[in-house]
Amino acid sequence: MTKTLIAIGVLLVLALVAASFFWVNRPRRVIVDVPVVAGFPEQGFSHEAFEELLCDYVTPAGQVDYDRWHASAHSVSQLDGYLAAVSKYSPDNTPDRFPERNDALAYWMYGYNAYVI
Repeated sequence: MTKTLIAIGVLLVLALVAASFFWVNRPRRVIVDVPVVAGFPEQGFSHEAFEELLCDYVTPAGQVDYDRWHASAHSVSQLDGYLAAVSKYSPDNTPDRFPERNDALAYWMYGYNAYVI
């Protein structure tokens, strides 16, 4: 085999590996089919439910106790309710709830972290 054929073969393998990586890690739409957390405000956007969970399950060093969190049905329900609010209201579809730029930034940062957990 010539060097050209070897180079083409290597490039094809690398392209296949890259395509596989991006396929497996593609964004997926997560549908949260639960009611919004109880007591959610009629105006604005509250991160209180998620902040309570963070206080309960994240150490000062930043470690999350996932096992204890997921063992608590109430905490799982609270996270699901918060995610329902994140899914229902956003700066895009309800801009009146996010009057300041920082409100929108907080929404995106908190929402991202909640979905990751």
